[in-house]
Amino acid sequence: MSSSVIHDLGFRHYDGDRLGRSWKFRSLMVETLRGIFGLGRPAKSKVMPWLLATFMFAPALVSTIVLFVAGSGEHLFDYRAYAMNMAFIITLFVAARAPYAVSRDLRDGTMPLYLSRPVTYGDYVWAKFTAMTIATFMIIAAPITVMFITAVLAELPWGENLGAWAGGLMVALFVAMLLSAISLAIAAVTPRRGLGIAAIAASLMIVGAIALILVEPYGPTGDLAITPYLGAVDPYLLVNGIAVAFFESPGWEGLPTATDAGSGLIFLGLYAVIVSTCVAVLMRRYQKVGGA
Repeated sequence: MSSSVIHDLGFRHYDGDRLGRSWKFRSLMVETLRGIFGLGRPAKSKVMPWLLATFMFAPALVSTIVLFVAGSGEHLFDYRAYAMNMAFIITLFVAARAPYAVSRDLRDGTMPLYLSRPVTYGDYVWAKFTAMTIATFMIIAAPITVMFITAVLAELPWGENLGAWAGGLMVALFVAMLLSAISLAIAAVTPRRGLGIAAIAASLMIVGAIALILVEPYGPTGDLAITPYLGAVDPYLLVNGIAVAFFESPGWEGLPTATDAGSGLIFLGLYAVIVSTCVAVLMRRYQKVGGA
């Protein structure tokens, strides 16, 4: 009867600390965040994210120049509506970077390697979602923070600008979480990176066009009992409804908007359903490819 033998192949033993599952989650999140901005990647990987991030700053810089040169007394753009005004650039950003975050691991078949360590498919999904949310939040929060700093330097009313800036950061977080959930869910079911980019951009632009078709003909004085909710098919109009109801955002000019807290709660409910559904799609997708 033969017995098992352990062979010493000469590899160095690891005697350091075993940092555990939480450290692996953090490492995966940080590495994904760095990769979204092309850090640690070839130069060509940095072009798209940093170019789009630069475009996000353009209106803030123009507003700052007008503020100091023309002495306008206020910024051209409201902090809380900045994300909605830059919807096209944000859409391009999430469409370009979400496939990087998830498609490559699916395409290269590396998921079993991740899950062979004490990292669950849930850890993987939340790490990717957190990284994508932080990246999207950063490109929105940075320019409005520049606007706030320049407003303080221009000696504009401190309290008014502080409140508006804080509201703008909350709106940025809402936009970042929603678009990250949607874009990652689409990217996870389209492993080919180019197809994922096209699918995310097309989906967000199409629902945006549908929303405008549904609500724009009514104008700002339309039937406010119905029309604002029709526009909620567009992620930006959905967050716009939350921003108007809870953060005193001026909203999009020319579009009907519900301003009461009750309507805001309806928008919040729709928001929660969409985000949770997208996260559930991601969980199911990675449970299938990586096992439980």
